[in-house]
Amino acid sequence: MRIHVDKAVSISKAYFYFAWLFPKVGIALLIFLSACKQQDIAVVENQQENPYFQREGVAEVVEAVCDKQVVMLGEGSNHGQGTTQSFKGDLIKALVKTCDFELVLFEASFYEFVRLNEIQNANVEVSTEDIRAALGYFWGYNLDILDMVNFLKNAFNSKEVQIGGIDDPIGGPGQNYSNFEMPAQVLPTLPIEESTDCVEALEKRILWRFPSDKPYDVVQKKQLLNCLLPIKDSESLSNSVSWNESMRASLHRHIQRDFLSKSDRISGRAESMYENFEFWLGLSSSIPKTIIWSSSAHAAKSKKILGDSETAPNFGAKVKSQFGGAAFSLGFSSLKGAYTDVQGIERPVPQAVTGSLEKEAFSEYNGDTVFLSTNDLGRLGTRSGWVRGKTVVSQDWSLLFDGLVVFRQQEPAIRDRPNPKK
Repeated sequence: MRIHVDKAVSISKAYFYFAWLFPKVGIALLIFLSACKQQDIAVVENQQENPYFQREGVAEVVEAVCDKQVVMLGEGSNHGQGTTQSFKGDLIKALVKTCDFELVLFEASFYEFVRLNEIQNANVEVSTEDIRAALGYFWGYNLDILDMVNFLKNAFNSKEVQIGGIDDPIGGPGQNYSNFEMPAQVLPTLPIEESTDCVEALEKRILWRFPSDKPYDVVQKKQLLNCLLPIKDSESLSNSVSWNESMRASLHRHIQRDFLSKSDRISGRAESMYENFEFWLGLSSSIPKTIIWSSSAHAAKSKKILGDSETAPNFGAKVKSQFGGAAFSLGFSSLKGAYTDVQGIERPVPQAVTGSLEKEAFSEYNGDTVFLSTNDLGRLGTRSGWVRGKTVVSQDWSLLFDGLVVFRQQEPAIRDRPNPKK
């Protein structure tokens, strides 16, 4: 943790006066203070030598979150901010190595990550490509975080950390397990004829293979939901089968949202993500220190990130409600630069105006990265900002995040594969 030595020095001057008045007590206090100062200086020196603190801003964030139980890392909803994502990757490495975080979760396929954990439990090492596929297109094929992916691969294979996904969508490009193998695996306990029908129905829904003369409808939805009903006495099942049951439950929640209103789909997704989050926590005998990588819409600690019309809490608000001050929500923004949109097109960061969050962050700072603490955000009050990564909006950002990292220059994400849906 970073200690400000200049503050310790100023405090020591007061104790010199105290020592003059009360020699015995004062000398003891000075000895204690001197030891603290030496430790403080050593901490600063170690921090400067720590390879995980070399990037500007990482040490300040680590100081703020090292003692937290859950740290949520947001980003723009376009998922194309290369500087933000590479910073998050460096931060994750620092938190794992410096603060003993043991569980790293992503807003990515729950099913693909369950499969990776099954592979690891069988003492088979997972590859970099396995993790990239599980992360999905926006993150998995982003070269800005390839170093982090390799770091997590090694840490996961050595069982230093556990990795997981909390999102429930299906049909992701390149996710061969959930697209092709999972249906038969999660539906093996039904009678043969019924199981065959259910597997075919689930495969059709995952790949969206409905003929034009018989489109997907509420009748087919009901059939699928019946196929995915929980197995009785699931608590007595073996570990591998209970993991299948968790995937069935996640699939059921996802399909349950078909044909619902937009607001109900948003709130239903947040609820499903939280249940999958609880699944990963429940695999350990004690609650592990956890990092969650997601968009800011999910990482924010208040539903206000979604707009005042949304009544149900977002994912981050659920986490904050459960963990209180032990949870930390970190957002990101940029003064200028460019990003890659969901179609893979490079676009400019909106120009920051005078008085905006971004302008104020760099008003008295010449560096490239600024960390705004909870107190900083409170002092700034309501400011316009590009934190959501869509349009610029005015908010009291302290109500949404516990801290914000602002970059002077944002670079667009670099991916090594084209968008398969473009």
